[in-house]
Amino acid sequence: MPFGGGAGARRRGPAQRQRRARARAAALGFYLVAYNLAQAAGWGLALVLLAQGWRAGGPRGAWAAAGPLCYVMQCAAGLEVLHAAFGLVKASWTSAALQWVARTNVVALVVAETPEVWGEPAVAAMLGAWALGELVRYPWYALTVLGACPRALTWLRYTAFIPLYPVGFLGEMVCIVRALPPREARPRLQQGPLSDLVPEGLRHVVGLSPLSYHAFMMCMLVYYPVGWFGLYSHMFRQRRRKLGTDAGAEGGEKKKQK
Repeated sequence: MPFGGGAGARRRGPAQRQRRARARAAALGFYLVAYNLAQAAGWGLALVLLAQGWRAGGPRGAWAAAGPLCYVMQCAAGLEVLHAAFGLVKASWTSAALQWVARTNVVALVVAETPEVWGEPAVAAMLGAWALGELVRYPWYALTVLGACPRALTWLRYTAFIPLYPVGFLGEMVCIVRALPPREARPRLQQGPLSDLVPEGLRHVVGLSPLSYHAFMMCMLVYYPVGWFGLYSHMFRQRRRKLGTDAGAEGGEKKKQK
């Protein structure tokens, strides 16, 4: 090796690591922006379908038009739990998981599996509140990652939740309450253990409790007001922080998902 080769390699080492770190950061930023824009587009389309379905067939038409897409978009949001768990975003993965499980349970196991509630206005109100909230939240995330989030969008992000969260919460609660009586005639979901919801080959792996789904939903009804109030209070604290004297500088610079 020529004299000085080792020193040159050592000098190149930090530079290469910096380039790799920048490349990883750029790839992560690209992925997060693409994911958030895709979610925004999906929920935007869901809102359009919801309005068209309502106009054509009332609440039942709204679910028929937008329900399947909302189902898919909400299930896909489970990626956000992984984002937080693997440190891709600065967020609590446990909080993200609880919110995802609560919403996904309502849309996938309560509403989608109970045709008797498809005509309830609460279903359309819930999906409408979700869609409007996500149409603000996801663009805010994407532009924050890019460092180009305008002050107006930050204000909207931390203001729109004030009316939307209660509407969504009440819609979810009504859906659960309305779905419980029809489920009495369905032993698989009503009387059987939660493990009946899982394919037989996976039951021993997941080791689910023999708690019935009906009992689980009753527990959810007790938990919902407590969990929702905690989330709502948290958002008001974030609002004071983001829209305070330093909010203008923070809103467009911090890459942080709540």
